[in-house]
Amino acid sequence: MGRCYVLLDRLADARDSFEEVLFRRPPDALVEAWTHTYLGYISLKEDDLREARRAFSRALEIVDSGKASVLAREGLGRVETLEILLPDGPSGR
Repeated sequence: MGRCYVLLDRLADARDSFEEVLFRRPPDALVEAWTHTYLGYISLKEDDLREARRAFSRALEIVDSGKASVLAREGLGRVETLEILLPDGPSGR
């Protein structure tokens, strides 16, 4: 469901759906890694760089190869770029 909500740009619903997956503690490490990766991109879209970094890093702790790790590394790179370009945060605070 979370992926569908992301595609519909219903980020709060997507976050809730993905957090429910984590609450249930998925037995499959890949499912957990993908869930953190999606949460990272949701946080990135919401300009929450700290949470995005945490989610992408967690995904990379779980898997170190495959598509989920590639996307998590790309997301982490975006976070790092934004932190360099916007040292006071996206809102300029």
